Amino acid sequence: MKKYFRTRYSVILGIPLWVLIVLIFYVINGQQLIGENIPQISFQGLTFLFVGTVWFGTYYIIQDSKLIIKIGPFTHSTIETDNIESINRSSDAIASPASSLRRIRLNLIDGTFVLISPAKELSFIRTLKERNPKIYNGIHQSEESNLFIIRIINWLL
Repeated sequence: MKKYFRTRYSVILGIPLWVLIVLIFYVINGQQLIGENIPQISFQGLTFLFVGTVWFGTYYIIQDSKLIIKIGPFTHSTIETDNIESINRSSDAIASPASSLRRIRLNLIDGTFVLISPAKELSFIRTLKERNPKIYNGIHQSEESNLFIIRIINWLL
């Protein structure tokens, strides 16, 4: 059975990204009318569409014994759940298929790792553990707090 998990979106990452893109397009175009430079506007539109597809198209699929990480139309990686050794919390800001700074780190048997940020972390972890009960879970249920301030911080990250 296939289960889909969308990524968590971070306000702290999203606002600067989209503001920067819009500002760059505005600076490049200046006060030009759209009809004045069709190739340039077309290129910028395709760039905007690509970034939007990658940003809003990141999701994770758990199918049978595989974790498939999708970024827009591309498959970032396919990981056998038997190769996942442990799951831990991470706030590492390195480039990864995660649209949030509130990330989980999947440590693999071969010593590598993948950072992801599923919106429904506990459900994601539960589903992974159903596929491979040997996975060590370093994230505990108590981390999902109902305190208002914690929820705001989680939303920002």
